[in-house]
Amino acid sequence: MRVEYQATEDDIIAFARRRYPYRFQNVSRQWHCRSTKYGIIGVAVFLGACLMMLVGGTQLLKHSQLIGILPAIIGGFVLVVFGANLLPSKLEQKLLKQFNERPDKAAPTIAEVSEQGFRLMESSVDRFIDWSAIRHVDETTTLILIEDHQPLSYIIPKRAFASDVDREEFFAFMRSHIPAAPPAE
Repeated sequence: MRVEYQATEDDIIAFARRRYPYRFQNVSRQWHCRSTKYGIIGVAVFLGACLMMLVGGTQLLKHSQLIGILPAIIGGFVLVVFGANLLPSKLEQKLLKQFNERPDKAAPTIAEVSEQGFRLMESSVDRFIDWSAIRHVDETTTLILIEDHQPLSYIIPKRAFASDVDREEFFAFMRSHIPAAPPAE
């Protein structure tokens, strides 16, 4: 069985999130804390400035104008708190930079399974792995992940398969050839 695909940035990030979940959990928590802190500070400063102008001697802002600005204040807070969490983390940026600097990233990748083992062919690499050297095969919502004894990891996007049936056959074939593979979930 053979599939051909081209890896994308989304594949790389999905793989990294699965392979290194502890690094992404910390990054997410850090971003959330930072964005919440800055969001609260920003809203507090803006509200303070509005109240000072309203109550102070200058009265640059009237009460009705302040009521009109409240949706913008709330929207700004929501944008800062939740928008920062949508930005790529430094780890994601680093991974994407490494991926985008690869000269062969536009070249197709071919993954092939046979009775002898697993073969991954890229423009610069032709790697064959005997079934006895593969430690683990798993799947996520978007990827099939293969890990060998070194441990190197290989990904095959599920979109590379023509149908779900083809993907399930490929995955079942791999699992059936790996020694002491854990039972399918």
